[in-house]
Amino acid sequence: MFGFRAILLKRGKRYTIYFNDTETILEGTNKYKMLRTCQDEIINEIKRRGDIFNPSYETKETVLKKRGYEPQQNDLLEVYEFKIELEYRAYRFARIDFDPISSEIVNL
Repeated sequence: MFGFRAILLKRGKRYTIYFNDTETILEGTNKYKMLRTCQDEIINEIKRRGDIFNPSYETKETVLKKRGYEPQQNDLLEVYEFKIELEYRAYRFARIDFDPISSEIVNL
């Protein structure tokens, strides 16, 4: 079972999701809908690459720096992990856990 990570940024009433394994950035106002959309994005990335790949476990700071994130006062950063089991011609996600692995508030 692989664990793919996503970083959710809350700034005011807007949410932005940065993925460890893809350049895609999701933006919106509904946190739970966006987290459900993450599973679709992970599957799309697997299909784009055309084969099974190991997820990257880069640090949160490295991923945010690559994506051009500029910290602002009171930004909330949460890291989520989406577990997926890849089988021959099939896949199965574990239940979405809406509790983050880690959470921090940016204080400048």
